[in-house]
Amino acid sequence: MAEPRQWHKQTIAKPKGARTHSILPTCQDLIHSDQDSGKEFKEVVWNIMELAGKPNLVDFFPVLKMIDPQGIRRRMTENFGKVFEIFEGLIKERIEMRKCKNGVQGEHDEILEILLNDSQQKHEEINLSLIKSLCLVCHFN
Repeated sequence: MAEPRQWHKQTIAKPKGARTHSILPTCQDLIHSDQDSGKEFKEVVWNIMELAGKPNLVDFFPVLKMIDPQGIRRRMTENFGKVFEIFEGLIKERIEMRKCKNGVQGEHDEILEILLNDSQQKHEEINLSLIKSLCLVCHFN
């Protein structure tokens, strides 16, 4: 008679010396604020989650992809566009804050500060569009 499998609990640990970066502290402030932009951000993220969870006919009938009968693709595009607008506002706000402080950089633990520092040093490699995309990936990952 074969022995039953033994399942062992695995723990996932952070590698020694690894640093955890704050994704967007201003984004966290935005989420917890009662301002219109904070409410809009919460609403947009909620809409994205709802749309991602809905069954889409296009997944079952790829022929309908161009038609988008339920409008899920269109609404997702609109919602992600709003998220990009919010992130762009946060990034521009941070850039303005740095200008007011005569180029003084913020905390180095913030991924946004790291990206802005790199964008100043390497203009052609990192632009606003790339920073917005990386913030989006970090936030929704």
